[in-house]
Amino acid sequence: MVARIFKPDSDGDGITDDIDACPAIAGDASADGCPDADGDGIPDASDACPTTAGDASAQGCPDADGDGVRDTDDAFPNDPGETHDTDGDGIGDNSDAFPHVRNRVATKGVTLTITPGFGASTCEIDALDVAPVPASPALPGSALSRLASFTLVGCSTGGGAESVEVSIDFGETPPAGGRLYKLMGDEWIAVAGASISGQTATYTVVDNGPYDVDATDGVIRDPVTIAAMATDSGTGATQPIPVLSPWLLILLAGLTGWYGARRVRG
Repeated sequence: MVARIFKPDSDGDGITDDIDACPAIAGDASADGCPDADGDGIPDASDACPTTAGDASAQGCPDADGDGVRDTDDAFPNDPGETHDTDGDGIGDNSDAFPHVRNRVATKGVTLTITPGFGASTCEIDALDVAPVPASPALPGSALSRLASFTLVGCSTGGGAESVEVSIDFGETPPAGGRLYKLMGDEWIAVAGASISGQTATYTVVDNGPYDVDATDGVIRDPVTIAAMATDSGTGATQPIPVLSPWLLILLAGLTGWYGARRVRG
């Protein structure tokens, strides 16, 4: 006859006290005898998410990408290479050349991305509004249905006007032969030097330059769309939309600066 050695099990959970990490509280074998409500093998007392199964690397909380940051604290829960988005622009800090300024915003199918003029720039997107292209003044030709109007703030180098590269994905296919046009007062002006690739237009705007309708230093405001000039049915000639010449650009920039100075002195 073999003698049995009795080992006490104070909490009656089937795990003897000598190997039970919680001998006075009924628990689970997967958690060394301690309570484990979510069954993830992490004792409730050490589990930051005791009712939701998770991972030990994330203190017992869900961590979909396994990067050690719990999903609730991870700005990119499915991307192990990114965890934070300081400026809230949807670009992870590790991939964002300007992690402390909001340089991408999307709304109503339009995405605006800016590249400030220098690394320590504080220039960022303050607002992006998308509205139908106005019926007046009329664009003499086919155009996108959307007018994108944006405002940038903090765009000043301190030693001169900041130049910012702007890319706008309009979310719809532009008309063939389309160009980027800016609404200035009651007139459409073609944006010189703008390029269009697919649904995206890219160009450069300068604070208080010819395409900035806000004379406030450091603030850039611009309403734009893509359109193609129509052909006159009688002559076959295209109906022109003004393009600012280099001399007019210089003159307009000077007038904008003069007006801004008047506002400051006033």
